[in-house]
Amino acid sequence: MKYLLIMIHNHQPIGNFKDVILKAFYNSYIPFLEKILKYKNINIALHTSGILFEFMEENNIKDYEDLIKELLKENRIELISGTFYEAVLPLIPEEDKINQIKKMNNYLSDKFNFTPKGIWLTERIWEPDLPKYIKKADIDYTLIDDNAFRKLGFDNKSLNHYYITENEGYPLNIFPIQKKLRYLIPFRDVNEVLSYIRSFDDDSNIFTYGDDGEKFGLWPGTYDYVYKNGYLDKFLSNLNQCEDIKTIKFIDILNKFPPKDRVYFNVSSYEEMEEWSNGNFRNFLSKYNESNKMHKRMLFFRNNINVENKEAYNHLLKSQCNDAYWHGIFGGLYLPHLREAIYEEILNGENSLNKRDFFKIEDFDKDGFSEIIFIGENFNLFLHQKGARVIEIDRIKDKKNLSNVITRYKESYHNKLLEEIDKKIVDDNEIKTIHNSFIIKDRNVVSYLKFDKYFKENFLIHFLNNLDDLKNSIPISEKFDYKILSSNKVEFYTNEINVTYEIDKKIKYNLRVPKKSDYLAVEMNLYFPEDRLKIEKNSIIFNIDDKEMYIKTENSYEILDEKIFTISSSESGIEKIYQGTTLFFIFYLKNDINLINMEIGDLYEK
Repeated sequence: MKYLLIMIHNHQPIGNFKDVILKAFYNSYIPFLEKILKYKNINIALHTSGILFEFMEENNIKDYEDLIKELLKENRIELISGTFYEAVLPLIPEEDKINQIKKMNNYLSDKFNFTPKGIWLTERIWEPDLPKYIKKADIDYTLIDDNAFRKLGFDNKSLNHYYITENEGYPLNIFPIQKKLRYLIPFRDVNEVLSYIRSFDDDSNIFTYGDDGEKFGLWPGTYDYVYKNGYLDKFLSNLNQCEDIKTIKFIDILNKFPPKDRVYFNVSSYEEMEEWSNGNFRNFLSKYNESNKMHKRMLFFRNNINVENKEAYNHLLKSQCNDAYWHGIFGGLYLPHLREAIYEEILNGENSLNKRDFFKIEDFDKDGFSEIIFIGENFNLFLHQKGARVIEIDRIKDKKNLSNVITRYKESYHNKLLEEIDKKIVDDNEIKTIHNSFIIKDRNVVSYLKFDKYFKENFLIHFLNNLDDLKNSIPISEKFDYKILSSNKVEFYTNEINVTYEIDKKIKYNLRVPKKSDYLAVEMNLYFPEDRLKIEKNSIIFNIDDKEMYIKTENSYEILDEKIFTISSSESGIEKIYQGTTLFFIFYLKNDINLINMEIGDLYEK
């Protein structure tokens, strides 16, 4: 007898658009379970992220939960735990690892009277120390990709079992997710899937399929293919009638068979993720400055709240949702609304802080330089010694990171975009996996393809011999010394340049600089709606959530603006995304010593 384990993972990120999540439910998650319910010999395992469960409660969606309850009555479904808010375990503190999982365990127990024994690893990210924390959360097994096994020399036949590993004496059973099955189901003929399983001898009899539920109806072209054209009915009908292939739950396999052997794995994930991350998920933190800042901002928040404050701690757990921290076909780093959602959770959680209007000195972003961090009633500022720049501006009342922009990085698919843009489009009518397709949604996007030579942050200082130099200018990056002047004022200085920041209801910026060139530009990079900017002689007005803010200067020579667009790849194809606006406040340096003043505030408090 061959045993097929079917594991479906359903998840949408914190901050995703409501209509997108609803489409996922009604085009994928719900119709899939309806089909499973129809075929009485089919057993599955199901992981649903806590974000989706909370969305269902907030939007009174009952269908999905009712289907789960029906399948539980028939003993044909196993509910799988995970980090409740879909955090990547290696990126969060030890206590949070355990608490995220236990929060999901408790939810499944309370909602469905089900005690989960398995865990879905977010993005299937594996590191060797995880068994300890997973076992401490009362979990007996997990699934990792066969990629981890193949690195150790396992062949196809060896993958048709499950194994055991441990860390510090904490054991954990491991099922290998087979890439072959991920690429067969649902993209290849049903008979091809069944023939593959039957091709192995009787000693090789446990086949693990684990993948995203979105490929059954939400991926491009799959709704018609899977449901309207009958793929899933045909697949389940054939499987339902098989006498030599039986679908089974993971907990039943654990009770029926012992593990094949003890194995120790290296850091791993699925092959595509390893390609995007250069082998280790943590590399996103070095590849993308914005990913690192967001991650370290989450840790800064965690270190400055009392975890006994349940409301603040739950905001922390939400801020650990993985999607906005990385970029690949499914990663959301290039989606501003997902990054914004993370910062909103952090700033909402920090409302519990009693102490305000003070400076804190620490190496916040872990780059070897101490940052000067101001925690205020109206604004938070994260200031960096290199260039006396600002790497984060938080507007407290609206829970917004005004500096939520992203640098335009060169990605590997940009070369492919340039190669493909002039090719004739051919539609072969074949349903492909997202990994094998390259969809260009707008062939004009190539005109917006631009890459930055430095990180798009704030109060960046450029010295210019003429205005044409701005196109290729790089801001100063020398290290400034600093001194705290008062509870809300700090000075940065070198032998030649002085910068002061004073923060209360407004942010006041004063720059004292010699005539090192004819012009100087102060660069700002802010996120606000694309069409909500008004430029005047010495000021700009922009709109945040229908509230107007301003930046004003004195005696500026000119103010220039440039919209920031990224050209990025997602499951729907290559797309152009607005990421914010660059503003250059340009001043003519006419004196031996020049004084430049800028101010940011709310227009109605001007």
